[in-house]
Amino acid sequence: MVVMVTLYGVVLAVQSLRKEGKASRSPDATLDRTPPAISLSPAVIEIRKRIDSAIGRMNLLPFETVPVATKIDLEDIQGSHLPGLEAAHRKARAVYPDTGPQAEALDRDLATSLDLIASRLDELLEECGREAQGDFATQRRFVELRHPVASDGPLALPKVTLVDARS
Repeated sequence: MVVMVTLYGVVLAVQSLRKEGKASRSPDATLDRTPPAISLSPAVIEIRKRIDSAIGRMNLLPFETVPVATKIDLEDIQGSHLPGLEAAHRKARAVYPDTGPQAEALDRDLATSLDLIASRLDELLEECGREAQGDFATQRRFVELRHPVASDGPLALPKVTLVDARS
């Protein structure tokens, strides 16, 4: 048990030194390195625009019109799935040059995964629309029942006559 705690402490110390640049392999490693910009395929860019548009539309919906499950899905997509996917893609693309079959395959895979996310966002928007239409239909039907139209109109409801059961 003591060995594990000590080992864990050593790992933390090494991680701390690496963050400070003291345990680096070269003197240049102490400089802040920005990852090189990568060029993405037009398909990835287009799908990412579609995702951004869908997220924007979702965020504009009135809070009470979005079901709880949809809010959770959207939060997972924005906070975890999308950033995780893009970070993993950036790491993989850092290994390969901007051109070449590996980079193209990574971009195709990213486009496929992003398309799945975009499709799910489209489904979430449709669910919100169906939910809102259902709520509206319920309210409309209530009004129609509470305030029926004249008996000769096309939407007329059958007249109900109350009969006194005592007679």
